Amino acid sequence: MYPFVFTTLRWDPALVGARNSALYLFDHHYERLRKASQYCDFPFPHSPLEVLDLITTKINHDQNSPYRVKLKVFETGELTCEVTRVTHVSATGLFPATFPPSVSEPGWTVVPDNGPTRTSLATKFKTADRVCYERARLAAGIHSPSDPREVLLYDRQGLIFDGSIATPYFWRNNCWITPSEAAGGLRGTTRRWALDNGLCIEGCIYIHNCVDGEVIILSNAVRGFYQAVFRRRPE
Repeated sequence: MYPFVFTTLRWDPALVGARNSALYLFDHHYERLRKASQYCDFPFPHSPLEVLDLITTKINHDQNSPYRVKLKVFETGELTCEVTRVTHVSATGLFPATFPPSVSEPGWTVVPDNGPTRTSLATKFKTADRVCYERARLAAGIHSPSDPREVLLYDRQGLIFDGSIATPYFWRNNCWITPSEAAGGLRGTTRRWALDNGLCIEGCIYIHNCVDGEVIILSNAVRGFYQAVFRRRPE
Protein backbone atom coordinates (compact mmCIF):
# COMPACT_ATOMS: atom_id res chain seq x y z
CA MET A 1 0.00 0.00 0.00
CA TYR A 2 1.01 3.64 -0.28
CA PRO A 3 2.83 5.49 2.53
CA PHE A 4 0.68 8.60 2.09
CA VAL A 5 -2.16 10.24 0.17
CA PHE A 6 -2.32 13.93 -0.61
CA THR A 7 -4.23 16.81 -2.11
CA THR A 8 -2.98 20.11 -3.51
CA LEU A 9 -4.91 23.37 -3.53
CA ARG A 10 -4.50 27.12 -3.84
CA TRP A 11 -4.41 29.66 -1.02
CA ASP A 12 -5.10 33.10 -2.44
CA PRO A 13 -5.92 36.23 -0.40
CA ALA A 14 -7.65 37.69 -3.47
CA LEU A 15 -10.46 35.15 -2.99
CA VAL A 16 -11.47 36.38 0.45
CA GLY A 17 -13.62 39.27 -0.75
CA ALA A 18 -15.59 37.29 -3.33
CA ARG A 19 -15.64 33.80 -1.79
CA ASN A 20 -15.18 34.41 1.96
CA SER A 21 -12.17 32.10 2.02
CA ALA A 22 -8.62 32.30 0.74
CA LEU A 23 -8.62 28.52 0.14
CA TYR A 24 -9.76 27.44 -3.30
CA LEU A 25 -12.47 24.73 -3.07
CA PHE A 26 -11.34 23.72 0.41
CA ASP A 27 -14.47 21.66 1.20
CA HIS A 28 -13.92 19.52 -1.90
CA HIS A 29 -10.27 18.96 -0.98
CA TYR A 30 -11.04 18.04 2.60
CA GLU A 31 -13.63 15.50 1.47
CA ARG A 32 -11.30 13.98 -1.13
CA LEU A 33 -8.47 13.68 1.38
CA ARG A 34 -10.80 12.00 3.87
CA LYS A 35 -12.09 9.54 1.27
CA ALA A 36 -8.61 8.72 0.00
CA SER A 37 -7.51 8.00 3.57
CA GLN A 38 -10.50 5.69 4.05
CA TYR A 39 -9.76 3.79 0.82
CA CYS A 40 -6.21 3.20 2.04
CA ASP A 41 -7.32 2.33 5.60
CA PHE A 42 -5.47 5.33 7.05
CA PRO A 43 -6.85 6.88 10.23
CA PHE A 44 -8.21 10.37 9.60
CA PRO A 45 -9.06 12.11 12.90
CA HIS A 46 -8.62 15.62 11.47
CA SER A 47 -11.50 18.10 11.52
CA PRO A 48 -11.79 20.82 8.85
CA LEU A 49 -10.87 23.41 11.50
CA GLU A 50 -7.70 21.50 12.39
CA VAL A 51 -6.65 21.40 8.73
CA LEU A 52 -7.39 25.10 8.30
CA ASP A 53 -5.35 25.95 11.39
CA LEU A 54 -2.39 23.96 10.07
CA ILE A 55 -2.48 25.77 6.73
CA THR A 56 -2.84 29.18 8.37
CA THR A 57 0.16 28.48 10.60
CA LYS A 58 2.29 27.61 7.58
CA ILE A 59 1.51 30.82 5.68
CA ASN A 60 1.24 33.13 8.66
CA HIS A 61 4.49 34.89 7.73
CA ASP A 62 3.07 36.17 4.43
CA GLN A 63 -0.68 36.32 3.90
CA ASN A 64 -0.47 38.74 0.98
CA SER A 65 0.77 36.26 -1.63
CA PRO A 66 -0.91 33.23 -3.24
CA TYR A 67 0.43 29.79 -2.32
CA ARG A 68 0.31 26.20 -3.48
CA VAL A 69 -0.69 24.13 -0.45
CA LYS A 70 0.09 20.40 -0.35
CA LEU A 71 -1.63 18.38 2.38
CA LYS A 72 -0.42 14.84 3.10
CA VAL A 73 -1.97 12.16 5.28
CA PHE A 74 0.36 9.30 6.20
CA GLU A 75 -0.55 5.71 7.06
CA THR A 76 -0.20 6.62 10.75
CA GLY A 77 -2.82 9.35 10.33
CA GLU A 78 -0.24 12.14 10.61
CA LEU A 79 -1.18 15.28 8.65
CA THR A 80 1.48 17.55 7.16
CA CYS A 81 1.38 20.73 5.10
CA GLU A 82 3.84 22.18 2.58
CA VAL A 83 3.46 25.62 0.97
CA THR A 84 5.09 27.14 -2.12
CA ARG A 85 4.51 30.62 -3.50
CA VAL A 86 2.73 30.72 -6.90
CA THR A 87 1.75 33.32 -9.47
CA HIS A 88 -1.44 35.36 -9.69
CA VAL A 89 -4.55 33.88 -11.34
CA SER A 90 -7.63 35.96 -12.14
CA ALA A 91 -10.95 35.27 -10.43
CA THR A 92 -12.46 34.28 -13.79
CA GLY A 93 -9.66 31.75 -14.21
CA LEU A 94 -10.63 30.13 -10.91
CA PHE A 95 -14.42 30.46 -11.17
CA PRO A 96 -15.34 30.83 -14.87
CA ALA A 97 -18.98 31.43 -15.76
CA THR A 98 -18.55 29.41 -18.97
CA PHE A 99 -15.91 27.77 -21.16
CA PRO A 100 -15.27 29.44 -24.53
CA PRO A 101 -15.51 26.98 -27.46
CA SER A 102 -12.36 28.37 -29.08
CA VAL A 103 -9.37 30.62 -28.47
CA SER A 104 -6.91 32.26 -30.84
CA GLU A 105 -3.65 31.71 -28.96
CA PRO A 106 -3.70 29.13 -26.16
CA GLY A 107 -0.65 29.28 -23.95
CA TRP A 108 -0.46 25.53 -23.36
CA THR A 109 0.09 22.50 -25.58
CA VAL A 110 -1.38 19.04 -24.94
CA VAL A 111 -0.02 15.82 -26.47
CA PRO A 112 -1.11 12.17 -26.19
CA ASP A 113 0.92 9.72 -24.15
CA ASN A 114 3.09 7.35 -26.18
CA GLY A 115 1.22 4.28 -24.93
CA PRO A 116 -1.67 3.12 -22.71
CA THR A 117 -1.73 3.19 -18.91
CA ARG A 118 -3.53 0.77 -16.64
CA THR A 119 -5.84 2.56 -14.21
CA SER A 120 -5.67 1.79 -10.50
CA LEU A 121 -6.26 3.30 -7.08
CA ALA A 122 -3.22 5.49 -7.78
CA THR A 123 -4.99 7.08 -10.78
CA LYS A 124 -8.26 7.62 -8.87
CA PHE A 125 -6.68 9.27 -5.83
CA LYS A 126 -3.51 11.27 -5.27
CA THR A 127 -1.12 8.83 -3.63
CA ALA A 128 2.64 8.48 -3.18
CA ASP A 129 2.66 6.38 -6.37
CA ARG A 130 3.10 8.92 -9.19
CA VAL A 131 5.04 6.59 -11.50
CA CYS A 132 2.56 6.51 -14.38
CA TYR A 133 2.32 10.32 -14.44
CA GLU A 134 6.07 10.82 -14.21
CA ARG A 135 6.64 8.29 -17.01
CA ALA A 136 4.06 9.98 -19.25
CA ARG A 137 5.57 13.42 -18.67
CA LEU A 138 9.10 12.23 -19.42
CA ALA A 139 7.89 10.46 -22.58
CA ALA A 140 6.29 13.74 -23.68
CA GLY A 141 9.50 15.66 -23.02
CA ILE A 142 8.07 17.58 -20.06
CA HIS A 143 10.87 18.08 -17.56
CA SER A 144 9.68 21.01 -15.44
CA PRO A 145 6.41 21.95 -13.68
CA SER A 146 6.76 25.39 -15.29
CA ASP A 147 6.74 23.91 -18.81
CA PRO A 148 3.37 24.91 -20.36
CA ARG A 149 2.70 21.41 -21.70
CA GLU A 150 0.40 18.60 -20.64
CA VAL A 151 0.05 14.93 -21.65
CA LEU A 152 -3.18 12.92 -21.89
CA LEU A 153 -3.29 9.44 -20.37
CA TYR A 154 -5.54 6.71 -21.80
CA ASP A 155 -6.22 2.98 -21.30
CA ARG A 156 -5.77 0.03 -23.69
CA GLN A 157 -9.02 0.86 -25.47
CA GLY A 158 -7.79 4.40 -26.07
CA LEU A 159 -10.24 5.86 -23.55
CA ILE A 160 -8.80 9.06 -22.06
CA PHE A 161 -9.02 9.11 -18.26
CA ASP A 162 -6.90 12.10 -17.22
CA GLY A 163 -4.03 14.46 -17.78
CA SER A 164 -0.77 14.22 -15.82
CA ILE A 165 -1.43 17.36 -13.76
CA ALA A 166 -4.83 18.59 -14.94
CA THR A 167 -8.36 17.51 -15.77
CA PRO A 168 -9.11 17.81 -19.52
CA TYR A 169 -12.36 19.02 -21.11
CA PHE A 170 -13.22 18.45 -24.79
CA TRP A 171 -15.71 20.30 -27.03
CA ARG A 172 -18.04 17.63 -28.48
CA ASN A 173 -21.59 17.91 -29.82
CA ASN A 174 -21.91 21.55 -28.75
CA CYS A 175 -20.93 21.00 -25.13
CA TRP A 176 -17.83 20.47 -23.02
CA ILE A 177 -17.18 16.88 -21.94
CA THR A 178 -14.76 15.62 -19.29
CA PRO A 179 -13.76 11.95 -18.97
CA SER A 180 -16.22 9.92 -16.93
CA GLU A 181 -15.24 8.99 -13.37
CA ALA A 182 -15.78 5.36 -14.45
CA ALA A 183 -12.80 5.72 -16.83
CA GLY A 184 -10.54 5.54 -13.78
CA GLY A 185 -9.04 9.01 -13.55
CA LEU A 186 -8.60 11.37 -10.64
CA ARG A 187 -11.74 12.65 -8.96
CA GLY A 188 -10.56 16.20 -9.36
CA THR A 189 -11.91 19.06 -7.27
CA THR A 190 -12.08 21.55 -10.15
CA ARG A 191 -13.73 18.82 -12.25
CA ARG A 192 -16.35 18.38 -9.53
CA TRP A 193 -16.93 22.14 -9.39
CA ALA A 194 -17.30 22.36 -13.18
CA LEU A 195 -19.82 19.50 -13.21
CA ASP A 196 -21.78 20.93 -10.27
CA ASN A 197 -22.00 24.31 -12.00
CA GLY A 198 -23.11 22.99 -15.38
CA LEU A 199 -19.97 23.92 -17.31
CA CYS A 200 -19.52 20.38 -18.61
CA ILE A 201 -20.87 16.83 -18.57
CA GLU A 202 -19.18 13.44 -18.24
CA GLY A 203 -18.56 11.29 -21.28
CA CYS A 204 -16.22 8.96 -23.15
CA ILE A 205 -13.41 10.58 -25.12
CA TYR A 206 -11.03 8.41 -27.14
CA ILE A 207 -7.51 9.51 -27.93
CA HIS A 208 -7.81 8.60 -31.63
CA ASN A 209 -10.73 11.04 -31.96
CA CYS A 210 -8.71 14.04 -30.82
CA VAL A 211 -7.92 16.39 -33.69
CA ASP A 212 -4.62 18.15 -34.16
CA GLY A 213 -5.12 21.83 -33.35
CA GLU A 214 -8.34 21.48 -31.37
CA VAL A 215 -8.75 23.58 -28.23
CA ILE A 216 -8.92 21.77 -24.89
CA ILE A 217 -9.70 23.25 -21.48
CA LEU A 218 -7.51 22.13 -18.58
CA SER A 219 -8.02 22.63 -14.86
CA ASN A 220 -6.39 21.94 -11.55
CA ALA A 221 -6.70 23.33 -8.05
CA VAL A 222 -3.61 25.54 -8.23
CA ARG A 223 -3.91 27.10 -11.69
CA GLY A 224 -7.69 27.02 -12.04
CA PHE A 225 -9.08 26.72 -15.59
CA TYR A 226 -6.96 27.44 -18.65
CA GLN A 227 -6.85 26.76 -22.37
CA ALA A 228 -4.56 24.57 -24.43
CA VAL A 229 -4.24 23.25 -27.97
CA PHE A 230 -3.94 19.53 -28.78
CA ARG A 231 -1.01 18.41 -30.91
CA ARG A 232 -0.49 14.88 -32.20
CA ARG A 233 2.90 13.28 -31.91
CA PRO A 234 4.86 12.96 -35.16
CA GLU A 235 4.38 9.56 -36.81
